[in-house]
Amino acid sequence: MKKKDKRLISLMICCAAAFLITVLSIQVCAESETESTPVQLIYEYANAVNEHNVWKYISLFESEIQEEMKEYIRDCGTDEFFSTERREIISIAAENDQIAAQEKEMFSDVLVFRVRENIIYSANDLKMNSGINEHNYVLIKEDGEWKIYRISGVENTNTKSRASAISCPSEITVYFTKSTNYNYYGVRTKTLPFSTYLNNVLPEEWYISYFHSYPAYGYAGALASKMYAWYYTENPKWDFEPYYADVKDNSSDQNFLYNSRAALSSNYRTYEDTVLMYIDRLAILNGGTDDIFEIHYHATDGTQYSGQMSQSGCLSMAMNGDSYDTILRYYYDYSTYIGTSNRINITNY
Repeated sequence: MKKKDKRLISLMICCAAAFLITVLSIQVCAESETESTPVQLIYEYANAVNEHNVWKYISLFESEIQEEMKEYIRDCGTDEFFSTERREIISIAAENDQIAAQEKEMFSDVLVFRVRENIIYSANDLKMNSGINEHNYVLIKEDGEWKIYRISGVENTNTKSRASAISCPSEITVYFTKSTNYNYYGVRTKTLPFSTYLNNVLPEEWYISYFHSYPAYGYAGALASKMYAWYYTENPKWDFEPYYADVKDNSSDQNFLYNSRAALSSNYRTYEDTVLMYIDRLAILNGGTDDIFEIHYHATDGTQYSGQMSQSGCLSMAMNGDSYDTILRYYYDYSTYIGTSNRINITNY
């Protein structure tokens, strides 16, 4: 081969390599530009709301939420999807680790931001108060990208309930993910009497058959369910389109089925009534501050002072003769939810 030909081939190889490097560089840059940082994601959310861009909006959420939103559109259409006319972000600040504790158990990467924003709601949404609001944006990583999991109300320390003046809510707003509930009520989001909600949560979350033989199990379980719902009526968990609800009817919160109580035998309804009557005027408060706080319970997870009650552990303790307040103190005293130097206060109101 002639030297000239060798030089030509070498030149061609160098050009090809340079072209390949350029293409790869462009591809990497493009990917880095399309993958949003957590803060960018929040601004993209506000832009999608302001543009009333439904499909862009949905794409910003994690996959299960996307499916719920698409199901909403199949049932209700897009005309009333947005209750918000405009969101103007004022500030974004990283929140402490304690918020979104449930999500931290489910997802490996979770971030929480407190976002202060000026929100203008549609004129026909009379329950919405336009003006300066604060929300906690809970973000998770899904397939390597940050997505929104939920946007929740922020605890207002100026309006927290105090032991001397607490009052159980009379209503709770529920978003229906279950077709049975949606078909019965005919809407996706509905405000229900608090007692109706609790009556139909307990049979879905707890073994009513044990309420009679082990009342401590029933009292502890029913009170935990009551306080979970109470907390989120004051700090709505799903405070964004299309939900605008305190809780959902599935295991994201507490399972609810409109006819759960009606489906019980008469004996079981009596067991449930007895437990509900016992806890009717009881509340669990943070003994250090006399505020209600975020209650958690799980099927099997939960250890002493973890702030998360194990349902199976609750039953075992009741079977061993422990009182309901002993059970509650075992799980909720000294937990990070109330401050590790505080105990709970089970009080009458």
